[in-house]
Amino acid sequence: MRLNLNIDELEYQINRMRKNLILIALETGIDSDDTLSYSQKLDKLIAQYQKIQLETINTDSKQAYDNNGLASSHES
Repeated sequence: MRLNLNIDELEYQINRMRKNLILIALETGIDSDDTLSYSQKLDKLIAQYQKIQLETINTDSKQAYDNNGLASSHES
């Protein structure tokens, strides 16, 4: 599984994996090794997605701060 995906690819993969996880859990049991392993892979993708979202929010906030001249007025 690739971990360097863009946000759209991540959303697609997460949604696909959620559906597959439900099927695996129904077939093998909610506490089976297969279900737990697949769930951990999904957790990694969700964590990567959240990290990208947070970085995007932080970048956007910094740009808005810089664009409004707030950075230069606070540096004096």
